[in-house]
Amino acid sequence: MSKKLRYIGYYGLPAGAKGSGRFCFVSAVRKMDYIAEALVDAGFDVEIVSPSWSVADRGIYPGEAVAINDHKRVIFAPSVGTRRGIVRKLAQYLSHCWLVVWLVVNVRRNEAVVVYHSLAFMRAILLAKAIKGFRMVLEIEEIYCDVTPMPPAVQRRETKMIAKADAMLLSTDMLVRRIDLRGRCHAVVYGEYIPIPRRVFPSNDGRIHLVYAGSIDRTTGGAFIALEAARHLSERYVLHILGYPLGIDIEEFAREVEQTRRDTSCGIIYAKVKHGLEYVDYMQKCHIGLSTRTLHGKFLASSFPSKVMSYLCLGLRVVSCDLESVRRSAVGDLVSYYAQDDPREIAAVIGGIDVSAKFDPASRIRALHEDFVARIHQLVAAAPGGIG
Repeated sequence: MSKKLRYIGYYGLPAGAKGSGRFCFVSAVRKMDYIAEALVDAGFDVEIVSPSWSVADRGIYPGEAVAINDHKRVIFAPSVGTRRGIVRKLAQYLSHCWLVVWLVVNVRRNEAVVVYHSLAFMRAILLAKAIKGFRMVLEIEEIYCDVTPMPPAVQRRETKMIAKADAMLLSTDMLVRRIDLRGRCHAVVYGEYIPIPRRVFPSNDGRIHLVYAGSIDRTTGGAFIALEAARHLSERYVLHILGYPLGIDIEEFAREVEQTRRDTSCGIIYAKVKHGLEYVDYMQKCHIGLSTRTLHGKFLASSFPSKVMSYLCLGLRVVSCDLESVRRSAVGDLVSYYAQDDPREIAAVIGGIDVSAKFDPASRIRALHEDFVARIHQLVAAAPGGIG
C-alpha cells in the first residue's frame, strides 16, 4: 500500500474540469504535475493541497477534493468569485487562513510535507509549521528576492522560510551553492524529465523553423530578443512565437512582429497560445527552440529557464543565453549558447546548427527521471520524521 504525501502549492485544473477556475501559474502547475508523478513513481500517493482562490466574477465555491487518478488528488480551499478588488483580496487572505487550519488539523507532527516555495503563503506555512511541527521539504524554483527588489520584511521572511526547510528540491545546481544547506538533504530537478514521443516531424519545405514559446514581456525580453535576431537571418529561416503578452498590449506586440517581418527576409509567425496535443504538434514541426532572455539581472545567477527542458523533451535543439546554471547542468552539452545580448551573435549561433545531424535527447532525459525518482524517495524518507 502506498504512503500518502502532502504537496502544498497554488494548483489549477484545465478549463471545464471539476475544480477549475482557480488562481495559478501554468508553468508552476506543470512543474508540480511532474514532481507529483515522480513521487507516485517513487511509491507515494500524492495529495495536493491548493489554497488557490476562485478567479470567477461571482459565485460561492466550497472546498472540494478532486481525484486526478488513483494515486493523485487535489484539495481546494473554499472561495468566492467577485469582481471587487477588496473582496478578492479578502478571499486570498481567507484561503491562507484555511491553509493554516487544514495543515494543523490534518498533518501529523514530524510528517514530511512538500511545499512549493511562494512569497504569498510563507506566513501561513511558517505559522502552521510552528504550531504542528511538520517537516518541510521546500521546492525552490528561484529565490524571489534575487529576481525582484523586495521590502526588507519580505526578504527576512524568505530567508527564514529557507532556513526552516528540513530538506529541499532545487531547480538548479547553482542554488546548491547559493543556499546554506547546512547538511540538509536536497535534490536538483531542472524541469520535467518526460520525453514526449515524436508525433510529427518538421515540414520538408527546405526552411529551418525556429520557435520561441514562453512569456512575452519586457523584463526578460525573450520574444523581443528573438525578433531582433530574426532581422539577421535569411529566408532559409522561419521564426514562430507562442505566448501571450504580459504587461504590454497584444496589438502592440502584433505591430512589432509586423514591423520586424517587413525588415527581414526571415519568415515570422505569431501563433499566440496553443494547448495540449495542438501545442505538441506545433512545437515538433520546428527544428530549434529559442531560450532567449536578457543577460542582465541578479536572478540569472541561480535561474534555470524551464523552456530549455521543455524544448529538449519535445526533441528540439536548443539555443540559450549562456547561463552557468544551464551550462553546468546535466543537459548543458545538449545546448548551443550565445554570450552577449547581440542579435547578430544569436543569429550566428542559430546559423551554425546543423539540423540534419542526428539529435535525440530522450535517453538522457529518461535517465534523469530515473535518477530523480530514486533521489526524491531517499530525500523524503531522510527528511527528519520521514513521511509520518
